[in-house]
Amino acid sequence: MKILRYIAILSILFSCGSRNTITETYIGQNSRPEWVFSRPIDGSYFIGIGSSNKKAHLTDYSLVAKKNALTDMSSEITVNVSGESFYHTIDNNFDYSEEFQSMVRSTFKEEITDYEIVDSWENENEFWIFTRISKSEHVRLKNLKKTKVLDQSYANYKTGLTYKTEGKLTDALDLFSKGLLNMKEYWSENNLYLAGNENLFLDNALYEQIRKICSELELISSENTFNLSYKNGFSNSVSIAVKNQEYFIPNLPVFYKFTNRPYAREKKLYTNPDGIINIFGENFTEDTRNFELKIWVDYDELFKNDSSPEISELLTAGINNKMLNIPARIIMPSIYLRTNSQTNPLTESFKNELLKKGFIISTSELNADLDVILNYQINEGGTAQGFHVVLLDLTITIEDHESHRQLFSDSYTNIKGIHMNTNGAEGDAVKNAVKKIKKELVPKLMDVLL
Repeated sequence: MKILRYIAILSILFSCGSRNTITETYIGQNSRPEWVFSRPIDGSYFIGIGSSNKKAHLTDYSLVAKKNALTDMSSEITVNVSGESFYHTIDNNFDYSEEFQSMVRSTFKEEITDYEIVDSWENENEFWIFTRISKSEHVRLKNLKKTKVLDQSYANYKTGLTYKTEGKLTDALDLFSKGLLNMKEYWSENNLYLAGNENLFLDNALYEQIRKICSELELISSENTFNLSYKNGFSNSVSIAVKNQEYFIPNLPVFYKFTNRPYAREKKLYTNPDGIINIFGENFTEDTRNFELKIWVDYDELFKNDSSPEISELLTAGINNKMLNIPARIIMPSIYLRTNSQTNPLTESFKNELLKKGFIISTSELNADLDVILNYQINEGGTAQGFHVVLLDLTITIEDHESHRQLFSDSYTNIKGIHMNTNGAEGDAVKNAVKKIKKELVPKLMDVLL
């Protein structure tokens, strides 16, 4: 009986120890502060709750939790768009509300310095932190910063107006765009700026100056067409002036592109001190005789903002980019043809191939750009197994009409023709010579001339 009594007592003791362990674990869970389970609500503060896994971040878990708390704090910021704001002006056509919300929150997160740590809690695996910042303090700090930003943007505005009246339009655009982009954090707000007797919505005023300069830009070409001909060596240049009313604009980025190469990338030039770019074109093919030269201003570079590329896109989308289209064409040379037979099918075929490539067949030697001498000779080649054989020799020489400089010379010998009679063999030899002209002679000629 005594043994049974001891066993019962031990059993009770062990049972009590097990319950104590469970109770301690339960109490440990309850030790989590209320703010971990339920987010506090306080109209006077922006609240931030952040946590981190201590095993995943062995050395910097507290910094990670703090960063998450600041991100959480910034999520409470909302953007209320004023009816007089720049954002309201441009959002009639473009929807960038999400980008603006993200931008403002990101800026707020970067600027939070005077926050206070209300509490923190941790166990073996987790670290939690509770931060807050006074809304009134946030507004005070924001207003201090905004005042400095608007003062600087107004200085840009005034100096930009001075540059504009002096004709320094590139510098004016640079100042106007920088002043506007510097204010991007406040584009959703009413930015009425008071400077003496001058009251203006500053961001809208800056944008209006940008649009005014851009809308008054003119692209003026020195030529109505861009012609490439034998006389200019199938290369040419054209001067494009960029003008705003009476002023020419230097150092302005300008794109251009020839449409005969649809997959070629546009090229960029900058206007010289006189507001002019010179576009040079060469190495064109006869396959694209009629095309265009397109020229337009690169507004993307003018308003480039690496930190917020979507904002630069927004600005450029609101500006009508005028494009100058200049007709371009390749003008093939005129040819005076000398041959020992003007009516032979071989001669006619040669003329037709040149006409297909755009050449002009001149009836007057004086009006021709090129003198072409095409001669051929047919020789008997004997017979073979009852068939007649003829051999055709063909020579061609091309000279510049004015200088008499030889540009091209080629010959084909022993072009064979076989038939049951001599006339048929001659016709067969001419057909084979015509094939040579189409597939070999004319392509060689085009390579030399172009």
